Amino acid sequence: MTLLTGLTVSPVALDTTDWDSFYRTWARPIAQVIVPTAIALVVLVAVSGLLTGSMVEPRTIAWHHRVRYFWAAVGAVALTAFAVFLSVYPMFKPFSDGTWVTYLFVCALVLPGVVLVLAAHVWGERRPFRIHRKRPGMPVPTFWILLILWVALFSCFFSWGDTRRLLVADIALGVFGITATATALGQNLRLQVEAQDAKGRVDAAATDYVLATLQNLGTKPVNLGISHATELSKLVSTDLSAIPAGAVAATAARIMYALRPGLTWRARVTLVDGDRVVVTLTRNGRQAFSTVISRPNLGLPPAGKDGKDGKDGKDGKEKERARAQLLTAAAACILVRLSRVHRRLAACLNDANEWKSVALHVIANERALTADDEDRIRLLKAAVNLEPEYGPARMDYVSELIRQGPQTVGNRLRYARHLAALADRAKDKCKGKDKGIRLRCARLLAALEDWVKAKAEAKSKGADRPRLREGWKTIYLKALYAQVFLRVDSILAEQRAGEARLRELFEREGDILTPASELIRELSGYYGESTEVRDRDDPLAQFLEDLRPNVQVMCGAIALMEHEVAGRTEGGRDASAPWAPDPCPTPDAAYKYACLAALAKEYGRQPDPFGSFDHHLALAVATRDDRRALWSDPYFAEILNDPGEAHTLRSMGLERPLAMLDLPPFEPFAASLRAVGVTTFAQFEDRTADDAGRLAMAEYLGASGLVVSHLADVAELAGTHRDLGSAEVVDVLLKAGVTSRTELRRRAAAGRDALVGVLTEIAEDHDLGHLPAFRETNGWLRALIPPQRHSGRWRRIP
Repeated sequence: MTLLTGLTVSPVALDTTDWDSFYRTWARPIAQVIVPTAIALVVLVAVSGLLTGSMVEPRTIAWHHRVRYFWAAVGAVALTAFAVFLSVYPMFKPFSDGTWVTYLFVCALVLPGVVLVLAAHVWGERRPFRIHRKRPGMPVPTFWILLILWVALFSCFFSWGDTRRLLVADIALGVFGITATATALGQNLRLQVEAQDAKGRVDAAATDYVLATLQNLGTKPVNLGISHATELSKLVSTDLSAIPAGAVAATAARIMYALRPGLTWRARVTLVDGDRVVVTLTRNGRQAFSTVISRPNLGLPPAGKDGKDGKDGKDGKEKERARAQLLTAAAACILVRLSRVHRRLAACLNDANEWKSVALHVIANERALTADDEDRIRLLKAAVNLEPEYGPARMDYVSELIRQGPQTVGNRLRYARHLAALADRAKDKCKGKDKGIRLRCARLLAALEDWVKAKAEAKSKGADRPRLREGWKTIYLKALYAQVFLRVDSILAEQRAGEARLRELFEREGDILTPASELIRELSGYYGESTEVRDRDDPLAQFLEDLRPNVQVMCGAIALMEHEVAGRTEGGRDASAPWAPDPCPTPDAAYKYACLAALAKEYGRQPDPFGSFDHHLALAVATRDDRRALWSDPYFAEILNDPGEAHTLRSMGLERPLAMLDLPPFEPFAASLRAVGVTTFAQFEDRTADDAGRLAMAEYLGASGLVVSHLADVAELAGTHRDLGSAEVVDVLLKAGVTSRTELRRRAAAGRDALVGVLTEIAEDHDLGHLPAFRETNGWLRALIPPQRHSGRWRRIP
């Protein structure tokens, strides 16, 4: 029995003995190494995070991200080595002092440590060899403390003797690791956003709005057929975080923010009232920027008394819009301030320095924030005045002038010249020569980088394209295309007015087609021989892809005009695109292909490879606004008035909308007016602008002067505002008994609500309530009754 018991117990005892041996020889020593090392490493990283504010000034220009990654990696290795040495050497003493320690201490610790301190104090990212004497990167006290510390460590290493040199080297390793890690973490682009109300409570909705705006800050597409919006922000979701709602969660998040390494920036947006918001930006716990954003200072109307609804305030919708405008301005302010430190953000902003300019630009281009056209163009004008070098605002301002201004050939060509100046501004022009070895080295590095890029692009057609300023490439491409668009549109408009007008245009402006051909050829060079843009994640590549149908149409249109309008021969230069259109296009692209097919049919040329215009219009024309735009497009002027195409147009539901000559006052004289090319209100108003013109028109029509004066009043009524310029709207005005601008002004002064109600009712009866003139009446009412100054304040006539 004892033997059996011994046989049974012996394996258990044997296993226990083996485990004890394993625990003594492996588990406990490993734990004695790993646990202290991990604790030391966590403490060192936390200390590095807490010291970031002492290592980096709030206004220091951040290093390039590769430089930051390098020093962060070096710091991490140094801290790990320090933590491992701290626990391993006292236990095992794996090595002893020697000459190699001296070399390692001097070459791997002292020299890199001093270089890091000097670099953190004097170097910036934009010009890596320029000393920032007025804005040092590292605080001056920290700079001298670290230099004295390194001198002390160097002295102790050679004066304490062999027994303590390893201890001094280990301390130097820890100092070097903490300095490198804290300096790299203190220059990170990590932002935490907190929006709160006037009582200090976290506003989750406002926080989410600011976060989304920071990540997606951009502008609307340009109104010249360009469907791609301009992105102004390069922030990604990993760069952003927020303080959560709730007292407990918010407090915990703030504590974690104080201890978490690498969370460099914190933005607090405080909504004081309906007209003011305070933005405070801190970097590494130190205040970097603070300002009060006021609606009146931005040129926006006050939100109302105390921000409340009431007799002197706004309704709920306007109040929320005012709040969104302030939050958008706050996001723009934060982004611009960050771009002054992190230069990769400045490229999309075209190095904008005035946050007010960016804020006004974004607010003006967001329809949900600014619905009125006059307010929109006023804000864009203010943005350009604040910062003339801010390219996106100038581009959109000129675009809005083109959209809202008189659609004359002279205006189109004037704006084309303004856009040519903008494109020239985008080119990088280096003036003078830099002096000093630091700037010469910087220019040498820039030249080397340009040479590498030039070699990479040598196979493409655009290898000889001009060098552009950083961040201006999208603006440059938009300006190129807009110039071509305006020149081609001017030629088409004068061609529709007759051969005499077209000949007069070329005599007055010269050969405006050749510059357009050169511009579109330069723009086509950015596509090279490839039919697709490879990197679809690149914003510039995506923009080029969106612009492709526009470039195709302009190439084809200019190729036709060079032969037909400018009298080119078949052997002349061909600006046609080196690609075929997309067989499955988007509706916008299909409309552009239809434009080119219609122009080719008008010139009597084979529309291939763009197909027939009706094939593309079937996909492109879907709404009533599309049909209205089609009938006013100069590309389709000949085809839409061609009796041979009447059956095709009817089958597509593209009946001709109401025109001026269809209105009762003009209908008796339709044939006579059409014979002399007077088919629009603007043309009739030009012909009857003075007494002599009215007498000549009365004589030609065989009508009395009173009748012609009545017709002139109706034409003048249509010219009051862009929204009143269509024949449908004028017909509604006539049905309401409004026959002149004077009568419309009198009835508006007597009671706006009553006038708008009558017009809206008539428009709804005729299925015209969707027109802008009846949906947004503030625009033409403001143009009808301009503001007057009274007692030092602006007011409107009641």
